[in-house]
Amino acid sequence: MLLHCEVRRVFSTTNQSQIQATLPQLSPSPASSFGPVRPVGQVASIDFLSMLFETILDQLFPSQGLLLVSRLGHVIQSSPKARELCQVLQAGAGFASPADRVEWRDLWSLPTQIRTLCKSMIESREDFPNQRVQLHDEIDIEGQCCVHLTGDWVDWGEVEPTYLLISIENRQEVSAQRAAFDTYRYQLTARESDVWRLAMQGCSYSEIAAQLFISVNTVKRHMKSIHEKRRQ
Repeated sequence: MLLHCEVRRVFSTTNQSQIQATLPQLSPSPASSFGPVRPVGQVASIDFLSMLFETILDQLFPSQGLLLVSRLGHVIQSSPKARELCQVLQAGAGFASPADRVEWRDLWSLPTQIRTLCKSMIESREDFPNQRVQLHDEIDIEGQCCVHLTGDWVDWGEVEPTYLLISIENRQEVSAQRAAFDTYRYQLTARESDVWRLAMQGCSYSEIAAQLFISVNTVKRHMKSIHEKRRQ
C-alpha cells in the first residue's frame, strides 16, 4: 500500500507534457480488448514512458511490478517486474509453462486476475464517477507465492482519468525486503528478523511458532522486543 502511494506520487510529479507527448493514439483491437497496444501515426522518438517504466520505476520500486493500462484495456507500458509476475500468474493459472515464457513475453496478454481487476475499476468509475476508487485483490499461488494487486486511476490533468495504474507485488518478497531493512534499521537479532518477516506476511503467532519451531510465548516475547526497538 505504501509503495503504491509512493508510485502515484512519482506519477503526479512527473512532467505531464513529457508523458502526454509519448502516449500513443489507440484504436480498439477486435481480437481482444486487453491485447497489445495499437499505435496510430508517429510516436515520439524518445519514449519517455518506456524509460520511466524500464529503468527509473524499476530501480525505485524493485519489489513492485507496475502496469499502465488504457481505459480500452491496452497495455501502454509495463515494468520488468510486472512482466515477471504476470508470467507467474499465467503459469499458476495453468496458461503457461516455463518453456512458453520467452515466446509469451513477446505476445502476452494480461492474466485473467488483472483483466478482472481492470474491468472492475472501469465499472466502478461508471457507477461512482465522483469518487476515487482503489481496488485490491490477492491471489494465492499454491506452492509459490501470494500476489497482491492494486488498481488505481492515474490523473494527468484530463477531464476524466483514462489510464489505470496496476501494481503487482509478491508479498513474500516484499516482506523479506522490508524485514531486511527493519533488521538493519532497528538492529534486530537474527531470530527477531525471522519472526518479523513472517509477521509482515500476515502470519499469526501460532503460524510463526510452527514455522520456526518455537513456542507461541517465544514469538510474543520477540514481537514485544521488536515493537520496543521500533518505538525507540
